[in-house]
Amino acid sequence: MKKDRDPLLTLVTASWPPQVTGSAVVLFNLLSEYPGQVNAIASHDEYAKSDPAFQPPCPTTHLYIQNVVRIWPRLFSFLRRRCPELVAAILHAPIYAKLKKLGTDIVLVTFPYDVYLVATVRAAQ
Repeated sequence: MKKDRDPLLTLVTASWPPQVTGSAVVLFNLLSEYPGQVNAIASHDEYAKSDPAFQPPCPTTHLYIQNVVRIWPRLFSFLRRRCPELVAAILHAPIYAKLKKLGTDIVLVTFPYDVYLVATVRAAQ
């Protein structure tokens, strides 16, 4: 009998190690003991501090949008508040491409911002 592979869980989140935030620490503790395969897709939280000693427990890829968030945080915050449909549409394509490339079976989404949540749910469908 051939054994099927374990389902691949992909976490999509705004703050992830080495960024130190409350949600990053909770997710780190939660997923460090997860028995199956895990990958992470992370963005950049402009309000978080980084700690090089705080390393992710699984392979991590980053959204290209993190460069915009890092370089122009006020512009990105403005667009996220004033044009959420536009930002969600922009985020949809890179999230979808990363989920497809990883071969994701299960998606865990944790975002404090609605545009990321909407874009990830649309990409996971």
